[in-house]
Amino acid sequence: MHLLLHLCLPCVAALFSIPVTTAETLAEKVFSATVKLEFFLLANYIPFLLVRFAMTIDMTLRVHKLVKAVL
Repeated sequence: MHLLLHLCLPCVAALFSIPVTTAETLAEKVFSATVKLEFFLLANYIPFLLVRFAMTIDMTLRVHKLVKAVL
């Protein structure tokens, strides 16, 4: 599960590093994304990231409780 979190987080980070399409980016022929495309991609990536993050926190708390009970 930890690996799945690491696979989704770089996608979101890469999305934030892509410049937004403007007249300058079009004139310079720089790869850019429209606001609509960024919203669409975030709408698809963020739920998976949040669910995996919540699962990681839940499992961490459960394992911590078990280790504490054993020690």
